[in-house]
Amino acid sequence: MLPIAMNCLAISSIFGTILVYGLSQIYERVMQDFIKPLAAANAAPTVKSKWLTKDRFWNFVFWFGMSFGFAITFSVSSKQQAKYSLGTIFIWATMIGVPLLVRHFSKTTCVKDNIFLNSEGDLITEEQTPKSTFLALLAGVGLAFIVAETILPKGYNNFFLEMVFFLSVFSGISLYFIYKNCPISILFNLKYWELRSTERRKSSGNDDHHAKYTKSCRHRMNSPVYQNLPQNVHYRHR
Repeated sequence: MLPIAMNCLAISSIFGTILVYGLSQIYERVMQDFIKPLAAANAAPTVKSKWLTKDRFWNFVFWFGMSFGFAITFSVSSKQQAKYSLGTIFIWATMIGVPLLVRHFSKTTCVKDNIFLNSEGDLITEEQTPKSTFLALLAGVGLAFIVAETILPKGYNNFFLEMVFFLSVFSGISLYFIYKNCPISILFNLKYWELRSTERRKSSGNDDHHAKYTKSCRHRMNSPVYQNLPQNVHYRHR
């Protein structure tokens, strides 16, 4: 009986060793398959979003395009009065061509009330939405006035000096949209201005005033209390 027990013990120890070895190999394989992707992900360099986005690029195009067009218009017009027609061509080409070009390549789309997408299909967030456009424009005009009074020589008619002046004029609104990372082409979207107009009416309370006035008029027209008024439905000639 003792030899049989010893044989059984030996066989059990062998199977136990094989089982432990097999489980350890499976554990190591599973851990390697699980840890390697995590290690690779941690070791991979983080991808930073680029600062010069498509929207910012076309905001720069608007800034320099408008400045260049106005500068060449005034520099050409100041040479000879006979060339005013050429200056007119330049000014109209600038005021129409540059906005159309920027709008075409960085077009914004209104998908829902107060929800806009840029040309790449990305959402224009609330933080990106321009809310001080007029103030930014005034800041640019103020900067141009300071530059003209303190830096530029009086009576200048040089193209490069004109360029400096108009770069200052359009700097406020352009840098504002560049900072916000919002396409300036949203200003050429009619839906944007409709929504802004609606927001102004709501904020000023005109809609509530109009609703109250309409309700009061209807009450006067339908209530028997005001039957002495000609516009009342219960009015009778006496």
